[in-house]
Formats: sequence, C-alpha cells, structure tokens
Amino acid sequence: MTDTFDFPALRAELTEDEGVWRFPYLDSTGHVGIGIGRNLTGAGVSPAEISKLWHDDVAVAITALDANTPWWRNLAPGRQRVMINLCFNLGWTGLSEFVVFLVAMRAGAWADACAALKDSAWWGEVGDRGPRMTARILAQELPV
Repeated sequence: MTDTFDFPALRAELTEDEGVWRFPYLDSTGHVGIGIGRNLTGAGVSPAEISKLWHDDVAVAITALDANTPWWRNLAPGRQRVMINLCFNLGWTGLSEFVVFLVAMRAGAWADACAALKDSAWWGEVGDRGPRMTARILAQELPV
C-alpha cells in the first residue's frame, strides 16, 4: 500500500501540535517525552535508536579528542578506547580537567595516568569502570 498523505505536511502539523524538544520534558499527562511527541515513558527507544544515539555520542567524543588531543591517535588501541570511553563519559569539558592524566597519557607514563584517575572524584563514582580503564592503560600493547 502506498502512502497518499503529505508526509512533510504531517511533520509540520505534528511539530506544531507537539513541539520540538531536544531535552526530556514532562507532558500534560506526566509522561516523559522528547523530540516531536515521543513518549519515552510508554514507548522508550528502539534498539536501532539506541545504536544511533551511541554511535553519534562516540563520534562526538572522537571529534573532541581529535580537536584537543590529536596525539591520542598514536596510542595503542586499548588506550585509545580508554580515551574515547572517558571522553564519552565526561565530555571534553570534564576530561579536559584531568590535566595530570592527559599529560601522563601523552608522555606514555602509564602508572602516573592510572594514579591520576585513582586520585579523582570520578574514580569513586564509576565503580568497576575505573579499574577496567586502568587495567587497559597498563596492558602491554604495541602502538598503532
């Protein structure tokens, strides 16, 4: 069956009726919504949407690392994943505050980088993530 309705007109109408929300909001019935009338409370997000959000967020982290610490590309793959993981978790603004960590990573001072992570408030907030990141930093890998 072919759709005979005007899809752009429908989008314009729903945009007018629902609004466009970049951030979650409570609708008039108390449900959490986002976008153009997406009921997150009832509908949530699909696996494909989860994957798309994740991919977009990883791309943002990689772009931030490339712009601010281009040397990260010369690290071994596991250490690159740590850098992406931290930037994904903290955003560039947060990661940029880990000055001692970043200096140590750039210098290849792996134990110092791990000590800097362990000496942060982040370490106490992330549970097993911290030890996994430091183990990955300390793993013996050849750089790319």
